[in-house]
Amino acid sequence: MTMAEDYVARRLEVSGIVQGVGFRPFVYQLAKKYHLKGDVANTSSGVTIYVEGALSNIESFSRDLAQKNPPLSCITKISVHPEAVKNTNGFTIAKSKNSTGKSALISPDVSVCDDCLRELFDPADRRYQYPFINCTNCGPRYTIIDDIPYDRPKTSMKHFKMCKRCQTEYDDPENRRFHAQPNACDVCGPHVTLYDNNRREIKTEKLIKKTLENLRLKLLDLSRKNTLLNFRETKRSIRIIEELPTDTYEKLVFSGEGMEFLPADPPEEKDQEIGLLSEQKQLLITAGADDFTNLPQLNKVRKGLTG
Repeated sequence: MTMAEDYVARRLEVSGIVQGVGFRPFVYQLAKKYHLKGDVANTSSGVTIYVEGALSNIESFSRDLAQKNPPLSCITKISVHPEAVKNTNGFTIAKSKNSTGKSALISPDVSVCDDCLRELFDPADRRYQYPFINCTNCGPRYTIIDDIPYDRPKTSMKHFKMCKRCQTEYDDPENRRFHAQPNACDVCGPHVTLYDNNRREIKTEKLIKKTLENLRLKLLDLSRKNTLLNFRETKRSIRIIEELPTDTYEKLVFSGEGMEFLPADPPEEKDQEIGLLSEQKQLLITAGADDFTNLPQLNKVRKGLTG
């Protein structure tokens, strides 16, 4: 076979979770590895790839595409089609293309990776303690997207223009933030601001810690109020049951949904049941607020008794 006959072109259509997971940078690196020319682009249905080069290299490229894809990606289908050779120069990540229908799957948000975590706590790093740190291996995906194909202009990050240093990372094929759509830093990206209930800004260097402290105090205050309210309702509920005539007595039990009424027990069991409820009441007095979560509202108790 001559060199001319061995030089071919193929178009590969890839479906699955292949947007927002570093898939195009992966394809770019793979094409460089096998000396292929062409381009890769997001579409409304996934990713489309055009490659030209030696047939054996395209076959190796196709094999690695399916077997060595990024860990956050999930390929559901790869279709390969013969194409006419275009004699392109190099390999590029092309502008996204709109295709018929929208079937591309979007990755969920991904927790911070080890590399970003190291940068986050490195005082010498420019993203030290920056809460929105991310790269192609981690960060927001589903929660920032407005439309597909997945590109920065179609996400909430369109409001934040990358600074020169972030843009350099985004354009560098050797950088792990190469084509990371949420890429940002403290200079150009979103920030966290804390306000009180009167919309006055709270100035503090430890925003997240301060927010957690405020939430904890608020929850403790709510727990105390709910504890008092639920205990009063429980006391009233028990008093209502104790005043019932024997022939209308129904058994009241605690469940995961609150209190429920079951068919009437024999009269001799009434005293025993009220005793159990009294014990439960004493437990509630000494228990923490979390133990009140299964108690009913008073109107539910009354409805069960009268209805």
